[in-house]
Amino acid sequence: MTRVARILCAFYGAVSVVLGYAAVDQAVHGAAWAAPVLAACSLAPLAGWLREAEHADERAIAQADADRAVRTRALRDDVEIGWRDLEACCCLQAWESHGTAHDPITCARKDQAA
Repeated sequence: MTRVARILCAFYGAVSVVLGYAAVDQAVHGAAWAAPVLAACSLAPLAGWLREAEHADERAIAQADADRAVRTRALRDDVEIGWRDLEACCCLQAWESHGTAHDPITCARKDQAA
């Protein structure tokens, strides 16, 4: 959750508490009709709070998906480079040993006709 979203959630909570206090105060000392109206109004900021929390979850999921896509793309590129290097290699033995155990006498050389 971002800093702005946290501030908004704190604001929504404070407004809800103030409206709840006003509802109780009106029920005890004021007009009876105002208490349920203020109580209903005190629930409205909670909808904003829930919206901010849901938005934060959606942003976290989107960020995780973007990070996963970058890692997948990098892995796919690495595999593609590996296959290209293997195709360019003279023979499997040269590929496995990085050229150190390559025997040119027994090499089947892919580029030669069979």
